[in-house]
Amino acid sequence: MENKTNLIITIDVFSGRPNPSFKLIEVEEINNITQQIKMLTDRDKLQPTFMDNVSHLSKLGYRGVIIHDNMGLIWGTPRKYYISKGYVIYKEDNKYLVFNDVECSFEKYILGIAKEKRIITEGMSELLPNRVK
Repeated sequence: MENKTNLIITIDVFSGRPNPSFKLIEVEEINNITQQIKMLTDRDKLQPTFMDNVSHLSKLGYRGVIIHDNMGLIWGTPRKYYISKGYVIYKEDNKYLVFNDVECSFEKYILGIAKEKRIITEGMSELLPNRVK
């Protein structure tokens, strides 16, 4: 069963050329990602850290994964989720909320989907840090 969506995954790995992106269209994949993000970012159960910026994510090479939720499928409000270095980060009210992704498990899950869909090639796999391989 297919579902048209604006849930787009970007692997933030290149500088100076387009990063690989793909849309999730399978209902099961969308539901799995939505549930995992909700578990990782549930402010009623978890205490986020607040930051003024995420400039520490800017560097050459692999920076993480970006989930573009343009339709607000996850929390009802369109936003970007940055998944990097053991954190899930999103912007709300001009502040960045930072939640822990213990052992980078969610980041690995997303990258696994990208590998299954052949978005991440063998050559690109070499650019990924050991923590997410």
